[in-house]
Amino acid sequence: MNRNSQRRLLSKIVLTAFWMLSANSFVFAQKKPVFTNADTLINQKDIVDYLKPIFIKDTVKYNQRRKGISDRRVYYSLLPSTTGVPGGGSALVTSTNISFYMGDRKKTTLSELYFTPYTNFQGRYVFPLRSNIWLNGNSWNLLGDLRFLIYPQKSWGLGSNTPDENGTLINYNYFRFYETALKKIAPNLFAGFGVNFDHHSSIHAEPNQGFFESLKPFYDTLNPTSYSTGYNLTLQFDSRKFTNNPLGGMFLSASFRTNPSFLNKTGSWNQWIFDARKYYSFSNSMQNVLAFWAYHWRVGGEYIPYLDLPSTAWDPYARTSRGFYQGRYRSDKHWYFESEYRRDITKNGLLGFVLFANIASFSDFKSSNFARWNAAAGGGIRLKLNKFSRTNIVFDYAFSKEYQTYYLNIGETF
Repeated sequence: MNRNSQRRLLSKIVLTAFWMLSANSFVFAQKKPVFTNADTLINQKDIVDYLKPIFIKDTVKYNQRRKGISDRRVYYSLLPSTTGVPGGGSALVTSTNISFYMGDRKKTTLSELYFTPYTNFQGRYVFPLRSNIWLNGNSWNLLGDLRFLIYPQKSWGLGSNTPDENGTLINYNYFRFYETALKKIAPNLFAGFGVNFDHHSSIHAEPNQGFFESLKPFYDTLNPTSYSTGYNLTLQFDSRKFTNNPLGGMFLSASFRTNPSFLNKTGSWNQWIFDARKYYSFSNSMQNVLAFWAYHWRVGGEYIPYLDLPSTAWDPYARTSRGFYQGRYRSDKHWYFESEYRRDITKNGLLGFVLFANIASFSDFKSSNFARWNAAAGGGIRLKLNKFSRTNIVFDYAFSKEYQTYYLNIGETF
């Protein structure tokens, strides 16, 4: 594919994604969901409703009690499981989700806390805590990401067309602290400031000539330690009611992060992230949603630590690129597009399914040439874990040309 063809393809993809994300709701006959009120939620079913005859003796009393649960401010979901994990293989995972309201639920979005520690029993240990907090009336949105990883993982070098034999194991530890505070400046529109700190330590790559050749002349070697300290400015539009399983609405975010030289010994560098998601609902009585996602991530500057470069499934919540090995591609510019169809199987909302497809590309390093686009697809089953917070158990299977895996999580991918 020559350069002009590549540019035409990229233009078509970008224009198509923009059209999908910004199309007027009446074009798709979008209907406002109405099954979030308490009376309708009681008619919905989740796992608890089917387990209660086994564990609850007085089901009449329990039913009366649970009718009041919809007015609670806090909902809990817990899922111990084995699952496929980013980077390949299987792991023992305990997914904990806490959903709660910080104000009037008619005016306040449901807040979310996720704690999903896991190990693959092969030297990898992950302890992540993520938060999406909405204060009363959505006056503030507080975004947090705290994690510590002992994380041996393969890497293939730079670009979207690195051969499989370039794969080499990199052992490292990783500590991340991100916190951003966004203030509402207009209906559904937020702006704010945040701090970002990344620390990679004990970095060691196994010998692989192809891998290190792909890094030259940009990286002579991988330093054993890297720090990236900076701050971000973020503008965000969010009209979703439930962030863990949106019924409709739109999410748009533009974030600029700078890592100034006085905080970073290796020099200053900058990062831009653009995130756009749109959800179309076609039913007012059950889930029937079409979702679209466009994501762009780029960096630039004097020296960017290799492990801080944009990489496959290394977006803030590791949700992009289902069907690809985490870290499979890496460069300084990245485009990603995904679409997903979500539908209830049962009228009571207990069971559902999804179908999804994604396509992504990384540029040649220090270039705007996106030489190759990589696609993946898959499907999954949904089981309602908590009907009041609309939390699902997510079981997905995804595949690409060179990789396949399954995922078991709490909450939708996007």
